[in-house]
Amino acid sequence: MFIGALAAGCAEPADDSSATSAAGDISTVAVSAPLTEAGTTMTTSATTSETTSSEIDPGLQPYIDIAVDDLATRLAADVGGITVVSATLVVWPDSALGCPAPGQEYATVATDGALIILELDGTEYRYHAGGSRAPFLCEKPGKSLTGTVSTGL
Repeated sequence: MFIGALAAGCAEPADDSSATSAAGDISTVAVSAPLTEAGTTMTTSATTSETTSSEIDPGLQPYIDIAVDDLATRLAADVGGITVVSATLVVWPDSALGCPAPGQEYATVATDGALIILELDGTEYRYHAGGSRAPFLCEKPGKSLTGTVSTGL
């Protein structure tokens, strides 16, 4: 009887047309953070859900609003002049959320998050989010849009 229970656990599930395969909707992409210094680009691998042609996940609207408001405040810009280039769900490979600070160590743990790319006056700005951290601007090390050096705290 025990063997029968084990075999039943290995049986194929009944066809359920309402179930969807998550594996078919996930792809791996390279997410290039805007961290460039002396011609080098830091690229972090992340997993992202496939999106429609708009590249904007409507479920990320609260995060998009936070990112747009933050960028407008930082640059003293009109919110209406900021364009959302893309907003996608990602799985960051570590707790740096695709935006590691030099000299810092991060836990190597897959972290669900988001990548939001905004554009203003021809310049793209990348906002990263993940875990319990709200969207934040991923800036070049030692540089800040506000003129002060970011400490990463």
